[in-house]
Amino acid sequence: MAVAHYAEYVTHSWYNYQQGDSVWLHPWKGETAPNYTDPQPPFEFLNTDGKYSWLKAPRYDDHAVEVGPLARIFIAYATGKAYVKEPIDAALKMLGVGASALFSTLGRDAARAIEAQMMANQLPLWLAQLEENMGRGDLRIHETEHWDQSMWPEEGFGFHEAPRGALAHWVHIKAGKVANYQTVVPTTWNGGPRDAHGQRGAYEAALIGAMEALQKRYILPECVQLVDGGTLGLDLLCYLENAEHLLILDAALTEGSPGTLLRACDDEVPAYFGIHSSPHEIALADLLAVMRLRGTEPRELVVLGMQPDTIELGWGLSESVIAHLNVLVDSAAEELRRWGLVIEEV
Repeated sequence: MAVAHYAEYVTHSWYNYQQGDSVWLHPWKGETAPNYTDPQPPFEFLNTDGKYSWLKAPRYDDHAVEVGPLARIFIAYATGKAYVKEPIDAALKMLGVGASALFSTLGRDAARAIEAQMMANQLPLWLAQLEENMGRGDLRIHETEHWDQSMWPEEGFGFHEAPRGALAHWVHIKAGKVANYQTVVPTTWNGGPRDAHGQRGAYEAALIGAMEALQKRYILPECVQLVDGGTLGLDLLCYLENAEHLLILDAALTEGSPGTLLRACDDEVPAYFGIHSSPHEIALADLLAVMRLRGTEPRELVVLGMQPDTIELGWGLSESVIAHLNVLVDSAAEELRRWGLVIEEV
């Protein structure tokens, strides 16, 4: 990994760079000068055309990347690391799902569990190495070679894979003192806003699809609450419980061509999740079952599922699905109108 390829943008962040907000700065030269613009609280709408986040937008080689347990596990899985591939394949086989199911709460929890197991498996080896060193009289617990201040470089960095993702500390030293210190933390990699090129971070990229298209195409009344379910699983309960109507937009295997639309409502929905596999079917089925047990299910439930090109691992929507996205969005608008809501085009 080349340290010179790191950069941070503040184009859409509530900070200013002296050279202008369209440029990037390396963390060694980083600036953190707060500049909150708008909106003024209390507010109901955040204009993302301007500045809209307290997070910077870090990039590697000018690319947005995702960090964290799932990203680490995917890299190890794709490179054929047996200590990762074997437990993942076994878990997927036991659950009867494909690799696309990893893009879910299930996948992220599995990644954390597998990493914990990997660390537990390594402990006896590390302990044996420690005992061997101590047996030879080597009792060192740290490296003191670079503690001499005269040996310090002007620029230094430290990388660490924290449980939630890649963490880096960057320091610029002048005359033996810290002149600048910056950290690039996992949350900024995943949750940062768009950069000067319009590239989205991992969180925002995950939101691209029907929900955003619906917002851009139609004016929705205030009583309509849009929630991106993503991989939140049971964390969605607080948003969905006691809703009068619930409309779910998702991918579904319909046995048709990409863009084929399927509709299921109320009592048809459990069978829908049993037949028409989606990357989120496990989390959604559990969520609906919990609401049913708690007596907080919606009075009316509708699922609109669209056939994708594939539900294998990937990033963003395929061209064929994008071409049919308006069909799904227009169908969603019709469902809302059927519930008595006034839905107008922008």
